[in-house]
Amino acid sequence: MMLRECLNHWLRRYGEPFQAGAQGYRGLFFQPPGSLLRWLFSPEALGELPRPLWAVAVAPTVSLPDATVLTWRGASYRVLSSLEFRFDAQINGGLYSYEHPKSLRLSPQEVVQLDLEYPKRSQEWKAYYQKRALQPVDRSYLYFCGAGLVSFHIDPYGELSLCMLARQPSYNLRQGTFQEGWQHFLRQVRFQPASQAAPCNGCQWQTLCSQCPGMNQLEYGDSFGKVDYLCEIAHLRAHALDLVSAPAVVDNLSGL
Repeated sequence: MMLRECLNHWLRRYGEPFQAGAQGYRGLFFQPPGSLLRWLFSPEALGELPRPLWAVAVAPTVSLPDATVLTWRGASYRVLSSLEFRFDAQINGGLYSYEHPKSLRLSPQEVVQLDLEYPKRSQEWKAYYQKRALQPVDRSYLYFCGAGLVSFHIDPYGELSLCMLARQPSYNLRQGTFQEGWQHFLRQVRFQPASQAAPCNGCQWQTLCSQCPGMNQLEYGDSFGKVDYLCEIAHLRAHALDLVSAPAVVDNLSGL
């Protein structure tokens, strides 16, 4: 009872949705009956909390026996029916171009099929595309996200970089100061101009794509070019959502 009250207090105080991700999955399905972790992450315990609940999972090929991500090593949708189930169907490449995670990826066709199996997800993709048509992103720089502006990453060796995906270049905090790394080094990296020859320039499906320099580093070891896997998903998604005839969303490239 005390633990339940503590969880309720924490969620009321911070007001954030609770995400039952990998730790919650392990707690619910791999802990002995009667254990603390199994109880903490059980639908019964979580169902009493005052905030929205999300069950989060990544969708590798080994998780898709019945063409639905909600059947994952015996974790059926019926068990998690009281939660809002969220999933990420795109598995990143490994750090330093480590190949093994790619072997667990769904095919681009399977990724898009999952979008279509959940009407709410498909509708959100369409709404996001239409919203971005009114608010294009300035792609005159190589990086167009919040990395180096509102966030950064420091690895266990003291290397400061823009984000946990884009590890190169990095600044050695053991030999310099955070102020120098943040205000000067990362600023120079963050505001590199994009190349006019960048393969994604002018692509109207950028809004539907996860392509970024960090993803390219994981895939190929450099910040430039495009990830073919992500590109194929974006084009298939555009066709599946009937956006091919919609007005093109081309981000601002005026700075090139």
